[in-house]
Parts: sequence; structure tokens; C-alpha cells
Amino acid sequence: MVPSGWSLVAGLNADGNYEPAAQEIERSSRLDSLTKEQRQLGIAAYRNSADALAATDPARASARLLQAGKWLAADDNDDAALSTLQKSAALDPNNAAAQKTYAEFKTNLADTYHKEASAAFRQQHLDRAIALWEKALTIDPNHKFAQANLNQARELKAKLEKLK
Repeated sequence: MVPSGWSLVAGLNADGNYEPAAQEIERSSRLDSLTKEQRQLGIAAYRNSADALAATDPARASARLLQAGKWLAADDNDDAALSTLQKSAALDPNNAAAQKTYAEFKTNLADTYHKEASAAFRQQHLDRAIALWEKALTIDPNHKFAQANLNQARELKAKLEKLK
């Protein structure tokens, strides 16, 4: 259920009027204290508004995507947050907040996958460990531990398969 103050935003989104929806959110809300449902409306409005603004106002589009990426991260939608933050940083290289947020999120997400992979490896779940280290390296190809650990897991898996 969308709170009543957000019915205008929901209606604007439904009609494809994303820029007015984004402006209404900015006018009437504290962006850091939204409910999940409000964030979902905001994400739709901000991402679509940013797509429309990208060619004519990349700085504003970057700012909208930065906020949408933060909301996606708050909702644990890591893959969407990563791609949205990456697009925000690419649209405006002078947006220091976008650059910093993207770099930190990317590093933290790769580290999270590395830690999950290490735990899976210790529990001898090699396929899961391998998949998680591959994911960490997709996000950060220069991750300081993931490549070595991935190689070790692949070698161990190959040795175990030979023993069967």
C-alpha cells in the first residue's frame, strides 16, 4: 500500500511522467527516510528520468542515478545498485559523490562475495565457492585475494574429480 502523499508520484509513474514524479519526490520528501514502497516508486521515477536526461543534462541524470543506486542498495538489490551506480559515475566524471559511492560499493560488494566464497570453500562447497569468486572478479578483476583463491578451489576440485 502506497501512503496517500505518494499517490501523485504513483500516478505520474504509471502514466510514464517520470521527470514530474522525480520532481515531486524531491519537493515533498526526505530522500533518506523513505519506506521500501516509496523507494520503489523513487527508483522507477529516478532511473527513467535519468534515461531521458542523460543526453541533455548528464550531471542531473548522474545525481538521479546516484540516489536510485543508494535506494537499490538499501533494498539489498546489489546487482541493480552496482549497474546503476556505475552508470551514474560514467555519466558525470566530475560528480565526486557518484565516483566515491560507486568505487566503495564495488569494493564492498566484491569483498562480500569473496568472504562468502571463503566460507563456502571452508565448508567444502567448491562449486559455490568458485561461482562466488568468479562473481567477485567480475565486479573487481583486480581483487587482491579472489583470483588466487579461485585458482586454488579449481585445482582442488580437479584433484577431487580425479579421485572419483
